[in-house]
Amino acid sequence: NSSINANLSSLKISPGILTPDFAPEITEYTTQVGGDCTKLTVSAATADSNAKVIISGNADLQLGENIVTCNVTAQDGTTTKEYTIKVDKIEGAVDYGQSTGILTANVNGEAYEVATTFDETMLPQGFISQTINYKGQEVAAGVNEKSGLMIVYLIGNNGSGGFFVYDPAS
Repeated sequence: NSSINANLSSLKISPGILTPDFAPEITEYTTQVGGDCTKLTVSAATADSNAKVIISGNADLQLGENIVTCNVTAQDGTTTKEYTIKVDKIEGAVDYGQSTGILTANVNGEAYEVATTFDETMLPQGFISQTINYKGQEVAAGVNEKSGLMIVYLIGNNGSGGFFVYDPAS
């Protein structure tokens, strides 16, 4: 039986703070960003790991109102749900306060977003999925059953992602 669950289990943005606070049944959100923000990084985790989510409208933000959509398709392929974030881009700077949204990692001077979840079928052979604590937040990681080597999934500024070795000590 294919699941008809098209809910998100979490929705985080960077920069900015969602209003209201995320809840799976709430589909419309607002946020405000400053004039220097051209792209909203969106991390949307599905409640059912077999559901797929497509995020659009989060790049090339213009002054004024921008609409970012997260379209979730359930495992059955027909049940869908759309979450929208109305992004108000204003002139000048915005104080984002204590935003707990997106985690970042620096690799060779490049900033990457740390994915909190990923498709487990993408893990290399010999790795199992495990949740680890990264900078105080739970994130999905791959752990090699033999060596204990840990990998996390990072997403670059161009939107493409890949696994990177994670050494908690460094």
